[in-house]
Amino acid sequence: MKYGIVIRPTLDVRKEPESHSERVSQLIYGEVFEAEDVKGGYAFGVCLKDGYRGYVDAKGLVFASEDEGKSYYNRCISKEGLVTVERFTPILAEPILDAEMISYVPFGTRLEVDDVVKTFWQVILPDKRYGYIPLKSAKKGKDLRENVVELAEKWLYTPYLWGGTSTFGTDCSGFTSRLYFAKGIVIPRDSHQQEDFVDEIDSLEHLPKGGLIFFPGHVALYDGAGMIIHANGNSGCVSKNHILKPQTDYEKRLKKEIRKMGIIPQTTYHKR
Repeated sequence: MKYGIVIRPTLDVRKEPESHSERVSQLIYGEVFEAEDVKGGYAFGVCLKDGYRGYVDAKGLVFASEDEGKSYYNRCISKEGLVTVERFTPILAEPILDAEMISYVPFGTRLEVDDVVKTFWQVILPDKRYGYIPLKSAKKGKDLRENVVELAEKWLYTPYLWGGTSTFGTDCSGFTSRLYFAKGIVIPRDSHQQEDFVDEIDSLEHLPKGGLIFFPGHVALYDGAGMIIHANGNSGCVSKNHILKPQTDYEKRLKKEIRKMGIIPQTTYHKR
């Protein structure tokens, strides 16, 4: 058993060990992958966060022991761990704005904080180097006060991408699961799993801000004021639509197709 930590901005999880195979999910920088087998340049296993299975390009990982992998995960997702809150954030080699860029990571990237240097967070990277992130671009988990709807606003116009989970491109459930993970809550990856996971609410009028609305093969975030925010093929990106009082044919169809509404049960990160 090997544990791999992602060292690319995003790393596709594929159905088969081939570059043209279907993308079923996506890991982002710093996530931990439990590799059950490594063969032919691909690692097969599960995402430590949510148990999602598939194949990833082994070159996108730096490998560690089980103890090291779990310890890194727990440090990053603790309340003292760092979470990036901008759509994209540079990781720099030095604490100056024109320093060499080590990586360019999406919203919700989790990192281990070592110190504050000038106006930068000093973080420990998966390969044990130091990196530097502007203070304004990230917060410690305990200091992230924005609710999921406020965070979702940062994702508007992110391209729709089947299997995507990042601000480079996302699908509907990748969007909702990544938002909640930034807030310290692990929910299942796929929309049908999320539908089974939520506590059901009987009407839109009773659904609170941050609740989820489910349609056939689709999930959206409710903003608490009559609109949804969702990654969808109709607009080709993350967009807003009226749901309480639909105005377009698309919105009217969406409202008719609502299968379930619900809220996320009170839960926290699964420490490993």
